[in-house]
Amino acid sequence: MEKHTKIGLGRSWSQKAAASRANRKASSAPLPLELKKYEFALRQALKGKRSPKVMVLGATPELRDLAIRLGATCLAVDISQDMLVKMSEVMKYKNDPKNLIARGDWLKLAEIFKSGGFDAILADASLNNVPYKFYDLALKNIWQLLKPGGAFITRHFVYLFDKPKDGIEEMQKKYDSGRLNWVWLVVHIGSYSHWHQQFYNRKTNTYLVGRGIKLLDGWLKNKKFKFNKSDLEKFENLKLHAGNVNHVVAAENEWLALIKKYFTIKDRLVVQKYEWMEYAPVWHLRKK
Repeated sequence: MEKHTKIGLGRSWSQKAAASRANRKASSAPLPLELKKYEFALRQALKGKRSPKVMVLGATPELRDLAIRLGATCLAVDISQDMLVKMSEVMKYKNDPKNLIARGDWLKLAEIFKSGGFDAILADASLNNVPYKFYDLALKNIWQLLKPGGAFITRHFVYLFDKPKDGIEEMQKKYDSGRLNWVWLVVHIGSYSHWHQQFYNRKTNTYLVGRGIKLLDGWLKNKKFKFNKSDLEKFENLKLHAGNVNHVVAAENEWLALIKKYFTIKDRLVVQKYEWMEYAPVWHLRKK
């Protein structure tokens, strides 16, 4: 994990991506309708709590703002100091005393922070950046930090083996209709297109994002696929920093088996018009 976070994320991702994400270019931030799902779950988790404490795995400003808006002290934890600082600058509540940050490894949270100290832990696909062999350890750390009955609320994408695979024409229609946005199209190509076997390593549950970006870039240049001007600019920005990024996407049954060791599933929240939420829902989990 040390190698994965400090080198894989710290160098190839964090410095460039932090600047990009901060000015909302190439942003994979939760959309407003997705944030409503987070808010729905977090309100339930914090109901009746006095001086609630929330941790965010990563620097996602939207989640940090949400927690503070709902009255919680919010601690964001990430391996990248660059990301934490730059994401803080675009927060609505950046100067709020409840906005706290700490640099740390998600696999060592229980060594750093008090067990049972948080009412909720939020994440935006954070575990999709952790090698699959460390999933159990990551979930155990999250479980240890939560108070009894505490909530782990996260967008997390899984692999659905029975989901039909699309060609270029089908994906163009889904993009044009809003079923897939530009950034989730990159994920879709690597998982649910006719070309998915070029990018998805089943042995390691890893999607090679850079290869998907390269294929889509070729389609755009050869006019086999078309983005609107705004999305094309975002995609060009994505190419600058995401070429070496890999996502870990386990099969749904494997993910469910792991989370059920530590949590009960209270809800699997989706926005029906967004196809990507079929495989990347907001999970509302409660500590067993």
